[in-house]
Amino acid sequence: MILKEIAVEAKNENTYPYNIKIFKDGFSIKFNNKVTTISGENGCGKSTILKYIADNVGFNILGGNRNSNYKSTENLRQLQDIKLSWSYKTKKGFYFRSDTFNSYYNYIESDPQILAYYRKKFSELSHGESFLELFDSFREGIFLLDEPENALSPQNQLRLLKIINDLAKQKDTQIIIVTHSPIIMSYPNANFIYIDDKVKRMDYKDTEHYVIYKMMLDCPEKLFSVLFDKD
Repeated sequence: MILKEIAVEAKNENTYPYNIKIFKDGFSIKFNNKVTTISGENGCGKSTILKYIADNVGFNILGGNRNSNYKSTENLRQLQDIKLSWSYKTKKGFYFRSDTFNSYYNYIESDPQILAYYRKKFSELSHGESFLELFDSFREGIFLLDEPENALSPQNQLRLLKIINDLAKQKDTQIIIVTHSPIIMSYPNANFIYIDDKVKRMDYKDTEHYVIYKMMLDCPEKLFSVLFDKD
């Protein structure tokens, strides 16, 4: 693996990111597969983990690679208590954030030299098509994907799995994905991490995400009877 482990020492402090329980308590994640998927409830810290990895590589924390020189208004606290262990430090790859992707493509479309790397202008594509145009451009390095399914139809989430699988075959490549999608979670042989109050290894079918989706598809009436019960 390119990245072998991230470890955070416990610290009783209430400023970000230690106001997130797993950071306050301390945790470690070992990356022992080419592909790691991380899931959990909103606010559990999964995107924060990805952001610290991106910052350590030197990627723009608003999204992009080491050469993405547009400015972010976000300030990431430099923490001595976060340790990353690398097999080797790559300069290649990309940090994708679905929530800030428009900022990235506005940046590249202002620079003809960067835009020439892509086949199409993102602003002329649908939201989901622009995601896939970016993902299709990935070649080698470490790829950090924060909720890449956000603009993708179920069919295109399957297409993303194919892109991930092709990437994982490359020698010097590692993919770490934060997701809520059971489709993306299902990628075979991935190192699957679930975060609630702790960092856990489990089967994705045992997560609330999967159970709720399955219940909704199999028997929505039962779910609605509980959800909309006024008594």
